Amino acid sequence: MGINHPAQPDLYAQFAQNCANNWARNLKKYCRYYLIGNEIDFDFTPEQYVPCFEQVRDAIKAVQPDARVIVGHWNSDGNLRSTVQLLGPGNYDGVTVHTGSSVPTSTLNMLDEEGAPPHVGVYISEWGWVAGTNSQCGQRDARLLQRDRAVERITRSTGLLRLLVPVPLLAGVHVQPRIVAH
Repeated sequence: MGINHPAQPDLYAQFAQNCANNWARNLKKYCRYYLIGNEIDFDFTPEQYVPCFEQVRDAIKAVQPDARVIVGHWNSDGNLRSTVQLLGPGNYDGVTVHTGSSVPTSTLNMLDEEGAPPHVGVYISEWGWVAGTNSQCGQRDARLLQRDRAVERITRSTGLLRLLVPVPLLAGVHVQPRIVAH
């Protein structure tokens, strides 16, 4: 399950408790993976994101100790790396990427470079064809993209939570375990 967080730091604690009480408590029988945020750099810096992530992580794990709390997708590899550095090794259970038809090896390498523990995985929350590589893509994809952008605008303007497809339903897209050479 993916959850976007509030922009105001004074709402982080309330948001964290809401995630724990309304989501983790009710879904822990069905969901173990929580993605916090999506395309975060449209609205936040790593320095703004990390304090909220930490509060949400702690609140969810208090209710569901076996939960995996995962850093949401950053469009910038630099922002993802900064987030991982600010959190420090072992303080997140994975990172989220959007990928076309490629394997996210640069993200796996970055996790190794930053000393992420072997249990930290890469979670693919959006994927599809690389532009121009599938002759079957066309009008339908353009309509879906317009619809998704409209939903995103509505979500941002109203401050509603944006919920992504629950990760357990995405069979086979979780890239783990990583091979760590030491």
